[in-house]
Amino acid sequence: MKKNSIISDSQELLYHQAVSIIDRGRESIVVSIYKETTKSYYLLGKLIIEDEQQGKEKAEYGKNIIQHSSH
Repeated sequence: MKKNSIISDSQELLYHQAVSIIDRGRESIVVSIYKETTKSYYLLGKLIIEDEQQGKEKAEYGKNIIQHSSH
């Protein structure tokens, strides 16, 4: 911020503190969005895998790939 006689030191400090609060808030929002996005993708993947495996420990679709590649 440009120093001039109109702005006091306390006003400049207040300005910088306000900017810092806003910046931290924005960073917190970004972190929250990334966490929720990651969590959502994980849960979607888990849901798809559980549906594909239908309670089995491993999915069956891999067996066909191995059988076809060995011929």
